Amino acid sequence: MERDLAQVMAERWPDRPPEELRMAAMLAIGALRLAQEDWRRDHATHPDTARPLAEHLEATFALLDRQVPPAEGKERPRSSSDASANFGNA
Repeated sequence: MERDLAQVMAERWPDRPPEELRMAAMLAIGALRLAQEDWRRDHATHPDTARPLAEHLEATFALLDRQVPPAEGKERPRSSSDASANFGNA
């Protein structure tokens, strides 16, 4: 999955170094996997009140955001659309 995502990202941002794209893909797919685990656990224990997968994914990316410092001289994007735009311009 990481390789496929990195290939798509390379098409979108052809000027970015491949290793940066692979790392970003790895982090994104890892976050997705963790969010899916939490979502499945949530549904198993609370099927009637479980949060949607999107909320688990947002929480997982928020945790990742707190764990990984921004690149030197770069600001964190305020929304996911900002993140996509900023990734292409970094």
